Amino acid sequence: MQHWNSRVIGSNEHESHYIFNLLQNNTSDIKPDVLSTNTHGVNHVNFSLLDLFSDTFAPRYASFGDMVELMFDIKSQADESLQRSLKNHQYEYYYQALG
Repeated sequence: MQHWNSRVIGSNEHESHYIFNLLQNNTSDIKPDVLSTNTHGVNHVNFSLLDLFSDTFAPRYASFGDMVELMFDIKSQADESLQRSLKNHQYEYYYQALG
């Protein structure tokens, strides 16, 4: 018996809502080491859940520098090190900014 791990979602649905279920409901013999998505697979919940379950999440950002500025507050310290803290908002602003 062959098992297929797929789900068709509409073009209007955000794929990030399906990432965790895709991994957790995987019944195939293939167990991925890394989950990689485009920018539409990203949200705070996915980063948290995948880290909690020891899955490696490696999204691909088309504009990496813009995403770093959007996601993190970066401050220089007196010893010239950088302090990074996660901003408290959703990434959907990024999609609106790209048009």
